[in-house]
Amino acid sequence: MRKVKRTLLEKTKKRLLIVDDERELVAITKKYFEYEGFLVSTAFTGLEALRKIDDTYDIVILDISMPNMDGMEVCRKIRRHFDLPIVFLTAKSEEEDLIEAFRLGADDYITKPVTLPVLMSHVKAAIRRYRHLFHNKRDIVYSTTNFSFNRTKYDVLYKGKKVPLTKIEFSIMLFLAENPNKVKSICEIYENVWEEDYCKTYANTVMVHINNIKTKLIKVTRSDQFIKNVWGKGYNFNDFLEEKISKKKS
Repeated sequence: MRKVKRTLLEKTKKRLLIVDDERELVAITKKYFEYEGFLVSTAFTGLEALRKIDDTYDIVILDISMPNMDGMEVCRKIRRHFDLPIVFLTAKSEEEDLIEAFRLGADDYITKPVTLPVLMSHVKAAIRRYRHLFHNKRDIVYSTTNFSFNRTKYDVLYKGKKVPLTKIEFSIMLFLAENPNKVKSICEIYENVWEEDYCKTYANTVMVHINNIKTKLIKVTRSDQFIKNVWGKGYNFNDFLEEKISKKKS
């Protein structure tokens, strides 16, 4: 991991890396974000992006279809060494690509075309989420009957066994766990985790993340009962606390 010192002026601005082989789109996006106060660097291939990335960046906007190395592989390699939000901006709208991007640790997935103000809102929301997670020192560890959530490490442990969640998955599961046995709608989940207004087009994003969480939970816990889909209403988290209490009383 490369560590680079930033000047005082640079530290007051958010640093963005745009990775896309569409040069005209990159130029327009770069100009817009610079006007909004960002320090913007660009890369036109995955290899160039990996050469440029260091610990001074606050966020990456990443395309999938690029020469030499696609965005999925770039995301995987960045996640090995750097802890920052990754937003996919791509023309690929297939559900399989969405699922794979989130599995590799993407924080958001936006399909082209998209307006620059909408893209900006997604980028700012992703940065806010990371800032909130990094600086929220209140109750660093939150525990339920079988799970513990470490807010600084983004670790979820089930009876001491780690559940390998991404940060977004961690945030979703923590939100549900902090509201045990309460059904939370997709809208509530999105607005609390992504910290921006919900619209119906985001429903699939939430559902993909929750399906990923449930798949990972099953592998570790051997149970599919911790997060339940309440048809037409949303999702709830149940750590079997009430069931155990009732068994003790009987």
